Amino acid sequence: MNVLPDKNKGVIKRVVVEHYVKLIFFFVLSFVLVAVNFWFEETESRRNALQEQVFEGFGDLSEEVLVPSNGILRFASSEDGDSPDIVTTWVDEDEKAYVFDFRGGNLWGNFEYSDALVNLWMDERVVLIPDRARFSLSFNGGRVLLSVFDGDVYLGFVDGDMVTDRAVTPYEPEFINVFLVPVDSQVVVPISRVDMGLKGVFHSKLAKEFRYAAISNEVRNSAWVVTNLLLDDRAAEILRQRVSTTISGRFLNGDGLLGGVWKWFSDNLTFIEGKRVMRDYENIFLDLERSIAAANKADTFVLDVAFENFVAGVQGLDDEARDDSYFKETLMEYFDSLILFGPEDGRHAVFLRLLESGLLGLSDSEMNEYLWREIYRASVLGDEVVKTALDRYYTGLKASMARVVAEDEVFGRQYLLFQNQLLDNLFLRDPLFFKDNAPSFYRLKYFELKSDFEERLLALFVDPVVSNELRQSMIDMKIRTLKLLKNFFFQEKISISDAREVFRIQFLEIDDLLSESVVGGNQAIVNLFEVEMADIDDFWGYLNSPRYHSRSFGETHNERYIEYLSERDTILSIIGIKEDITGVPQQEVELEDIAQEVEERFRREAQVSVVTVGEVESVDQRFVAVDGVIGGYAFRSSYDRDQDVLRDVIIYNNLVISGEGVSLGTRVVKIDGLLSLMISTFTDAVSGEPEVIVDPTVQEDTFAQRAARIYITDRLNALGFEATIENVSLSNRMSLTYRVDSVVFAERPEFSYSFDFVVAGEKVSNVTVESPSGGGARVFEGEMSLEDLPALSLNLAR
Repeated sequence: MNVLPDKNKGVIKRVVVEHYVKLIFFFVLSFVLVAVNFWFEETESRRNALQEQVFEGFGDLSEEVLVPSNGILRFASSEDGDSPDIVTTWVDEDEKAYVFDFRGGNLWGNFEYSDALVNLWMDERVVLIPDRARFSLSFNGGRVLLSVFDGDVYLGFVDGDMVTDRAVTPYEPEFINVFLVPVDSQVVVPISRVDMGLKGVFHSKLAKEFRYAAISNEVRNSAWVVTNLLLDDRAAEILRQRVSTTISGRFLNGDGLLGGVWKWFSDNLTFIEGKRVMRDYENIFLDLERSIAAANKADTFVLDVAFENFVAGVQGLDDEARDDSYFKETLMEYFDSLILFGPEDGRHAVFLRLLESGLLGLSDSEMNEYLWREIYRASVLGDEVVKTALDRYYTGLKASMARVVAEDEVFGRQYLLFQNQLLDNLFLRDPLFFKDNAPSFYRLKYFELKSDFEERLLALFVDPVVSNELRQSMIDMKIRTLKLLKNFFFQEKISISDAREVFRIQFLEIDDLLSESVVGGNQAIVNLFEVEMADIDDFWGYLNSPRYHSRSFGETHNERYIEYLSERDTILSIIGIKEDITGVPQQEVELEDIAQEVEERFRREAQVSVVTVGEVESVDQRFVAVDGVIGGYAFRSSYDRDQDVLRDVIIYNNLVISGEGVSLGTRVVKIDGLLSLMISTFTDAVSGEPEVIVDPTVQEDTFAQRAARIYITDRLNALGFEATIENVSLSNRMSLTYRVDSVVFAERPEFSYSFDFVVAGEKVSNVTVESPSGGGARVFEGEMSLEDLPALSLNLAR
């Protein structure tokens, strides 16, 4: 038997060991290469799992239709019974763009978590473009009814042919106008009103044209809306679970010893450049996923480290790798998936970090749009969260305004107009922005923010016509704000001090906008408020009347306000409000102007023939004495300048309406109701055997004349004259002047008196005194009171 030398045995042993080492090395290498390849393939499949499938068109409309990138459409017959009808006219899967022709029925759209560009055309004249929105749409061929429950929707208007073989944005030059319908709003658009008359019209006028309003509770609580919102919530939860499973179900999560060894082999045994770049991408996204997982567990330390590694990894890529379409699209897929997690979810922190990192390549306007959506998402979490979101949004918007306009002036101006409308709508949604008490967002900062934005916006429009239109639109919105303020106040949602401060701020801003416009000046603000807010002076007066804030005047502000309106002796004019708020004396209003204003008010009534206005002692005097003649009846009254009604109405010495009534409704009468009141009061008393007269106007005059003749006869007899109704006749119907003929004074029957008696003011003139014994007649010129006649008789006797 041959025995190998010891040294040969050593050589053989070394060769065997080397052989096994090589086998192990190549085995591990092969395994790593296969695993890395699997890793790359798994990355691609994971990315695909975050995306929708391709659009398959419309089949059975009784089932929901999925639009790629998390969009959903559901259908139902319209209220008129029209079956839903919709067809696809254009699709670009690569650009995530979809164009549909909606021909009728009811449609529910959910694109809250979708970045697809969707167009819904109606009658080739109106196109709906949702922006992360949920909405209900009804179309019957002649009318569009849109209600927006989340996000924002743009309605583009077209007059004439417009190519629909591509998806359009709200900024197309072919549109004659675009109407932004924000969350919680609804509009009704008759197709017949979509024409060139809409060109250049600002949002405030479009709102009036298309019945823009808040969604009613009836619509919000309808079965159609409630059902679809529940289905949307369920769909969103499924999406969140799918994303969570995809991210947490990685083959390797990069943690622990095995993850470290795997990463070492990947880094050191990948030799192909393309594979190395893919490995870098994978490591970058692995760090991003680690940060997401840490955020979900509220592990801020791991979150900070992982996200810092992610940022460093991206910054370490060369320009070509960073600009690669695969990398950019994959990064956006992660970002869009994180949109599913709202501010209440820990993973939302990664979404915000990505948004603010500057790594996404977003334009200023795109960045601002994401920040705007954060305000909507925060609205359900409390005032302070909304405040933070709004601060973040406006900081970005203010910093980017100039750049957005500089890059594209037409787009920039329109974009900023839309932002202004969104801010207005946000402001009008809730009393949150009117409050000053913690923890609510303090109003001064909001108003300063809005005022600052409006000043910057106005500076971009140099054309005086356009600038004035924009100012008017802003004024309209501030008047709406004051109306809403009043509603919130009387719903007991905000305090007196908050309401007073908001009123002051808005009033001053309106005044500033008017003074800067072509139609500026005090009269402009007076006219505007008289038309839009006739009772604004009452509201301000109440806010500044502490006496009436006591519960002794009522349990609620509504009850106290009614008492305030009925009891106060003065009124505060619009000019007075301005002086009160600014502390600067305004142009003096002459007392004669007040008297003339009151007289003109009565002269507007066709039946009024005589008006005598009593003394006006101050411009804020609420009650003014007015005597007059209406429809042949003389009256004395106290005119309420504030309420435009009459109190303490006296007709022929009869107190018909008393200011001491139990309630407001029983102690006043409107001017146009005064004649009817007189007729109903005196007809039965004076008609006797009524004459048969066809013309009702003549009959009213007859009753009025008889009432006046009876009244004059009674007055004369009370003073000692011997008179009957036959001695009194109407001589001037317009001035209500009666001729009294041949009456004698009982104490001096030798004299006979004839004279004119003006009922309004009870003045006597053209007095003629005759002696039955033939002593001749004497004529007295000038006016005197009826009570002066007896003394005249006594003087004649002497």
